Amino acid sequence: FLPNLQQALFKQGASTLEVTYYTNLYVFCIMTLMGGGSGHIKGAISFVMSNWVNGTLLLFYSIVAYWAINFHIRVVQRYGSVVAVLVGNLRKAGTIALSFLVFPKPFSWFYVGGTLLVFGGLTITAYAKDLRRREKASREEDSSGGVANGVPMQGVGPGTLSANKGTPSANKDSIDKAPHSS
Repeated sequence: FLPNLQQALFKQGASTLEVTYYTNLYVFCIMTLMGGGSGHIKGAISFVMSNWVNGTLLLFYSIVAYWAINFHIRVVQRYGSVVAVLVGNLRKAGTIALSFLVFPKPFSWFYVGGTLLVFGGLTITAYAKDLRRREKASREEDSSGGVANGVPMQGVGPGTLSANKGTPSANKDSIDKAPHSS
């Protein structure tokens, strides 16, 4: 849920700092309601106040968590929510795999099958989302007539403006030889 919310905030023009702030505010409110309703907040405060080491560890954890959240938000901003979830799940899968090495337990092929299903589904979702994004960009390019932001695009097709000459290309070979960007 949160990566989708973060991606929506980025699409509205929010900065990384704003997304971090609102994400943390949302989580703080939910955790305060849950902790206050269960009575765990009073116990947590007394635990931190009982020993200076506990407060120091909480401060250290907060700093590490801030950087982890910051990196996660940058992944959401740059690659999207699906990839962020995939990266988060890969981290969890690595932790589980490491636990098998450190704490031996009986092996089952269900672990492998479940992992393949989860990561296969996420990969297919990321691929489909990328395809939709590319198709949308292609449709926008087609509707603009091969001109993006008033600048002729190279190699779009017959009748487009040549980037080198600024005149309509009559020679199809010159279009085919124009450098293409991908």
